[in-house]
Amino acid sequence: MNQKASSGYQRAPAAALSLWLWSRLHKFAAPLVALLASASILTVQVGLAGKPASQHGSTKATWLWEAERLADARSRTEIVQFAKSEQVGRIFVQIDTDVEVSHYRQFIRTAAEAGIRVHALAGAPDWVLPQRRHVMAETVEWVRAYNRSAEGVERFDGIQIDVEPYLLDEWKQEQTRIAADWVETVKLFRQLVDNVGGLLAGAALPFWLDELRSPGRSVTMAETIMSELDEVALMTYRNRADAVIGLADKELGIGNRIGTKVFVGVETNRTDEGEHVSFYGADSSELNRQMAEIEEKLRNHRSYAGIAVHDYTGWSKMKP
Repeated sequence: MNQKASSGYQRAPAAALSLWLWSRLHKFAAPLVALLASASILTVQVGLAGKPASQHGSTKATWLWEAERLADARSRTEIVQFAKSEQVGRIFVQIDTDVEVSHYRQFIRTAAEAGIRVHALAGAPDWVLPQRRHVMAETVEWVRAYNRSAEGVERFDGIQIDVEPYLLDEWKQEQTRIAADWVETVKLFRQLVDNVGGLLAGAALPFWLDELRSPGRSVTMAETIMSELDEVALMTYRNRADAVIGLADKELGIGNRIGTKVFVGVETNRTDEGEHVSFYGADSSELNRQMAEIEEKLRNHRSYAGIAVHDYTGWSKMKP
């Protein structure tokens, strides 16, 4: 308030002063009340839409690798309906440039109407190699171009890369070099996503990275890579809550310290790594029981983002 206005306010008669005060309060109070009401409505809508509305803000997520399913309207509807029924708030959807852009738009719009956010998903083990990083850059550019051409409700909210360079033959022979390449790849990914703007940068990571020393540093690979990302999804694939929690403990601690969000993962597909790894063959009620225990025990971690179920195909085939 300037000096002239202040002087006038000081000399105002009582009645005029009361009217003036009411006009100021009304001016600021009305928008505030509307804002609070909108926030309350939004909170209720998010909860009813199927997003987990837990007080600590965790989100149930799943992966959709078969992007060709999006070409069929009925399939798109089934995916969203299943996700909503399971209170999924996030779907990681594979980027497949053979799938028409319009199908991604329709799917993301339908998911958004159900309160579900969609992140782009892509990756390959050889992305860590310097001569193959251009493929990652092209993928991020595809998402940038897509989001620029799409309406707000049809846009991706983030990108998750799934690289897994330990599947390369070079990993056994030159682990230190490949590990260093992995770090450089994630750093480049961070830069590319930052250049796009408005997207969360995430990655799927194995749970054992906390056991590897980061090349040239005194910290683990887990901390080095997590420090470059907004969030990670740990492949803590076990069919018992206590085992999942145990595998995620160190990464949750890192996330608490550096601010990176951590999803813990569970598997529903058949695997040859042992019966203890997947919920394949179990009923969905058993999966839900174990997930409820995970949620209860991890909810107080600041870094805990929620549970990511791998993947839609395996999950949707489970018996009740």
